[in-house]
Amino acid sequence: MSNIEKSIEVNVPVNTAYNQWTQFEDFPHFMQGVEQVQQLDDKRLHWRAEIGFKDKEWDAEIVDQVPDQRVSWRSTSGAPNGGTVNFRPIDANRTLVTLNIEYEPQGLLESIGDSLGFVSRRVEGDLERFKTFIESRGAETGSWRGEIHGGGVDSSSTSSTSTSNYSAASAGTADYGTTGVSSSSLGTSGSTTSSYETSSATSSIGTTTGVSTGATTQSGEMSIPVVEEEIHVGKREVETGGVRVTAHVEEVPVQEQVNLREEHVEVTRQPVNRPASESDFAAGNIGSVEIREHAEEAVVSKEARVVEEVQIHKEVAQRTETVQDTVRRTDVDVEETGGTMSSTGYTETGRTSASSSTSQGGTFSTDSDETSRRTP
Repeated sequence: MSNIEKSIEVNVPVNTAYNQWTQFEDFPHFMQGVEQVQQLDDKRLHWRAEIGFKDKEWDAEIVDQVPDQRVSWRSTSGAPNGGTVNFRPIDANRTLVTLNIEYEPQGLLESIGDSLGFVSRRVEGDLERFKTFIESRGAETGSWRGEIHGGGVDSSSTSSTSTSNYSAASAGTADYGTTGVSSSSLGTSGSTTSSYETSSATSSIGTTTGVSTGATTQSGEMSIPVVEEEIHVGKREVETGGVRVTAHVEEVPVQEQVNLREEHVEVTRQPVNRPASESDFAAGNIGSVEIREHAEEAVVSKEARVVEEVQIHKEVAQRTETVQDTVRRTDVDVEETGGTMSSTGYTETGRTSASSSTSQGGTFSTDSDETSRRTP
């Protein structure tokens, strides 16, 4: 099993960093190669990712989870893997996130990538992208505050919430992209008419941007918040290409020639007619003589030698990119008109009492049971 441990400091409170990590289905936003994480229940997950140029799927389960401290998991199918992410508060607004992963490389490419440090750099990049993701939002996408010990879910501590980075927490807070949430509005043509309802204390400008305004008081005052939108430019890592390296052993037929020597014994008889001597008698009394034949045969031996090395490395270059976008802001133009304007108060008796005023630009009136009009 290979083991990798990386840490990073994120500029959010510990509960924000932990809550975001419990949103497993958001992992593809910052984890390279992860295509989908499906949460089957409180502790079971189904993963789909691209690893070593191959699409792989596996199931995993949470075995230990303590809010604001750690989350531990292990695979239940596919390649063996597991790990733990720990959260340690540095101060009220900073958290140290430590990710420890254990895995078993499968196949030649994964083993090569592991030896070259590809997996280590990917884990480090995932933490960098997590830091960018949570810091650019400033708030988690959701949270799960339950506990798991030894694979068992502690239901007594289970609670689930969902938060949004852009929400109106109270009356008077601006929210882009929200329409039809006001109890009064200002028209822009003809006579200016305003109606008051006692069931709501909010008002909005009826424009296409849907900017929500503050509360309208009984004195007729209305506050319009001026909103400026800020842009946060982060970065994420995307795949732009790569190299696929395949290695295998191939057998190639070869031919070599070698000269071999062979011995053969031949026995022949030759007729002779000459007087015999003592040496002839001695030679005929030698007894048994054995003459052996020899031959050479081919002997094959092999020696493996490294004749070439294929080296794989990546070059990292830095470039500066200018991001061009637009931000929105609220512009409030105040124009004084001629004449005088006055209005009467109103009381709440089931319906708002009448109030009206006149000015050089038109008439300001409300519907009620009693109506009083004043003219200049």
